[in-house]
Amino acid sequence: FMERNSDQMTHDLVNLGCQCSNTIIKEQFSKVDKLSLAVSGARKSTKDTVLSKFRSELNKFIAAIDKTQTHYICCIRPNGESKPLAVGQKETLMQLRAIGAVAATKLNKESY
Repeated sequence: FMERNSDQMTHDLVNLGCQCSNTIIKEQFSKVDKLSLAVSGARKSTKDTVLSKFRSELNKFIAAIDKTQTHYICCIRPNGESKPLAVGQKETLMQLRAIGAVAATKLNKESY
């Protein structure tokens, strides 16, 4: 448990503890300071930090997204009652206007 969950304290916190007027706290933080200096060099050379792993995975994800072409599929509900073979013209037209299909159709019609 201790090996997996041994997070390092920030240097500011360790420095603050070393400057404390309480002798017990000062002694404990001086031990932590010596250990953290010894461990930090070994850790940095062998293990990546959580932040560096996150950054590299995020960069890979963004690169994968940049390689793709985005396509959208819009589903139109023909009627509000979900009845087969029934089309509500007002509801369908409202949905088509909301997604911009009517404007795109008018634009295409005017361009020809």
